[in-house]
Amino acid sequence: MVRNRYVVNRYNLVAGYDTIYALGDIAYMVTPSYPNGHPQVANVAIGQARNLSRNLLYLEKNKPMKEYMRYGLDGHSG
Repeated sequence: MVRNRYVVNRYNLVAGYDTIYALGDIAYMVTPSYPNGHPQVANVAIGQARNLSRNLLYLEKNKPMKEYMRYGLDGHSG
């Protein structure tokens, strides 16, 4: 954990686990645009939830999952 948040990868999978996911305020996801983790705001949680829900459907259909991408106010993804 980092600052009371679970470390997750770009698929919101909790580090060290194969089937446990975390998103929103409890998830600490480092990306090039957010080296200290994504901000704890609603639009991040909503975006992560949408991406995770799609990815769970992809898993069910044996399709590859897609990484979470957040587009910031500057237009860069991360």
